[in-house]
Amino acid sequence: MKRRILCVATLALAGLSQLQALAQTSETYPARPLRLIITYTPGGVSDITGRVIAQKLEASLGQPVVVENRAGAGGGLGMQVAARSKPDGYTLVLGTGAPLVVAPAVSKSLPYDPVKDFTPVSLIGSAPIVLLVSANSPVASVADLVKLAKKEPGKLSYGSGSSMLQLSMEMFKAQTGTALVGVNYKGVVEASIDVLGDRVTVMPDTIGASMANIKAEKLKPLAVMSPARSPVLPTVPTFAELGFKDFEVSGWTGILVPAGTPDPIVRRLHGAIAAAVAQPDVQQKFLDIGVEPISNTPEQFAAMLARDTLRYANVAKAAGIEKQ
Repeated sequence: MKRRILCVATLALAGLSQLQALAQTSETYPARPLRLIITYTPGGVSDITGRVIAQKLEASLGQPVVVENRAGAGGGLGMQVAARSKPDGYTLVLGTGAPLVVAPAVSKSLPYDPVKDFTPVSLIGSAPIVLLVSANSPVASVADLVKLAKKEPGKLSYGSGSSMLQLSMEMFKAQTGTALVGVNYKGVVEASIDVLGDRVTVMPDTIGASMANIKAEKLKPLAVMSPARSPVLPTVPTFAELGFKDFEVSGWTGILVPAGTPDPIVRRLHGAIAAAVAQPDVQQKFLDIGVEPISNTPEQFAAMLARDTLRYANVAKAAGIEKQ
């Protein structure tokens, strides 16, 4: 009996010591510079948004935030590096939907587990997808596109520069009963060249990436795949307004940390990130590049990841897309 009581007391003391250590860690955190891994090349939308947030975190946390670009494998390389990092709160990663919710639907294997290897902290921005046609196209609306596609089945085509954009068009085909022919490109730039040259009928792209061609009146936006109209394109309707159901696709970005990072640190980071996203200058910088500033809780972020992972897996399966 005495031995059992001693064992219980020892375990209780160990648990108390662990809680005290966590409390001390969160109180002194951060005690040294942090690293933010950006999973894409410098100069792009993800890089710009990540660096804006990094600057704000430096001010609020009182430590330098070193940005490290780890591009490759559609964002997968940076996620792999982050997954193998120590879960101490000093490594953050800017993740996107491509490596976290789309890759599992189209890849046979990944060098990281999107669910088990990371703890979501907060979204920072959403880049809604917009459906585009050439300015020279006779198509002036989504209704026009559907009507023409049904009139000439198999003759119209869509271009996609990523797996997420491809899946968005497969969702479109399923809801409209059209037989658009998919043409996959290495990137959206290559796809846009063929749309501008009227060799491909239509393409989806993020608002930020396509804004230059929209402003130059080279591409016509037909509808956005966001739940509400974009403040960047306020006159363009949403697919929901046009009667589409569950047709929301966006190129979001968010901050995650390696799984096992102490919860008090996750909460501290979340508060700092949410405060940064709420600042007017940050919001304006995001809107200038076609990104809608947004933050959510770690729980909301995790639920979104789970929901989108299942949705894209179902879309890929229904479309007969084989995992590579």
